[in-house]
Amino acid sequence: YLEAAVTRVRHLGMKVAESFSRITDPKNPLRFDELHEDKGMDKYYGFPRQEELKDNAETVNAGPKEKASAIEPGEPVENREKNPDEIILDNSEDFENEYSNAWGDSSDDDSEEDDDLEPLTGLNSIQISDEKPMADIVYLPDLIAAATGEDYEKVELAVNQFPDRIREMPSDLNRVVPDIIDRILHLDNRFNLPDFREKKQKILVAVIVSAPQAGLQTIYSQFYERQTMIGTRLEILAAICDAGAELSSLNPSAATQGMLQHDIQSVGTVLRKSARLRKPQPSGQKNLFSPHAEAFFLPLLRSPSNYQKLLAAEPVILSRVILTLGVLLECSINCICAPNLAKELLDLLWWSRCNKEAQVRRATLFAFSEICLCLPKSAIIDDPYWGRDIDEIRAWFETSALDDPDSKCRDQATLALQFWNSSG
Repeated sequence: YLEAAVTRVRHLGMKVAESFSRITDPKNPLRFDELHEDKGMDKYYGFPRQEELKDNAETVNAGPKEKASAIEPGEPVENREKNPDEIILDNSEDFENEYSNAWGDSSDDDSEEDDDLEPLTGLNSIQISDEKPMADIVYLPDLIAAATGEDYEKVELAVNQFPDRIREMPSDLNRVVPDIIDRILHLDNRFNLPDFREKKQKILVAVIVSAPQAGLQTIYSQFYERQTMIGTRLEILAAICDAGAELSSLNPSAATQGMLQHDIQSVGTVLRKSARLRKPQPSGQKNLFSPHAEAFFLPLLRSPSNYQKLLAAEPVILSRVILTLGVLLECSINCICAPNLAKELLDLLWWSRCNKEAQVRRATLFAFSEICLCLPKSAIIDDPYWGRDIDEIRAWFETSALDDPDSKCRDQATLALQFWNSSG
């Protein structure tokens, strides 16, 4: 009430406050100067004096003539003497609007001031936190410690930056390769990071591509360990496939673009086109997979005895190993050692072609197709090693295309047989 815009309401709040203060603190009561400056107010109690109350009562009890003489209803509000304690019996609209719009006038002033203020939008773009972005991790040992630590932000940063740091070929890469492969293979997604398996795969591929000798030796030793789980073995085979494909891929040469440019000359209504070689032939590029083809390929065939038992007991591992060997053989298509690798692969395929699992037979047909793709048919027929098995291979294709219980195996065998007969 003390902040009310209507004078009578504000004065009433002051009176009540002064009355309570005299009861609660008689020695130091409240006193409002605005209230006691008005005429007819008692200085101690803050209420109208008895004489003023009598005058007001006489005004109320007076007849129509006395009321009209004291206050005329038709008189404008501006010309009347305003007294907050005066009882006015007037029903004119001007008088009612003056006091009823008291709060409205104050709110209009505030709204006019608020018009200059602009609303706060785009809260998402405002960074309230004062934390600075985490700095990049430069050294590989620090990345290993961060990736295996307990800090969520450091783990995410290390997993994202690992492939780029490895591909920069730091001087201590060969020394820390075993530690990197061991930690990354057994790293769990504790913080539920998005695309965690793909990021792990990129780290392993970067290690194998950047340091093939140390990387393959370490990752195959992890693959052969008896305690290694099937899921980890499948991750290793996928990383080996991706690394071999990356090393064997040749960069597209820009010399092949725009090599032929046609000069068009008009002779009457006849157009004569002549193709001329504007740029030299692209130079050959070295296949980076060729020096390491045997290191990729042979460890999957010449393996310990416990690994042979694992292949016989786990069809998933056996099928994935055969698929990996087929991919690696395609990566070595232009290598000198490709025929020898194909001969090594043939012994495994000949043993797995009659496996009871459909996925193993599919992988076997895929690997046979890769042999036909990498080696020309004439080279296979002229080689005594292949000549003794060529008829049996064709007969197995025909049998699988007709009698295999798996429909996908029949389709693959049909395609392999057609490719075999069409190749020269």
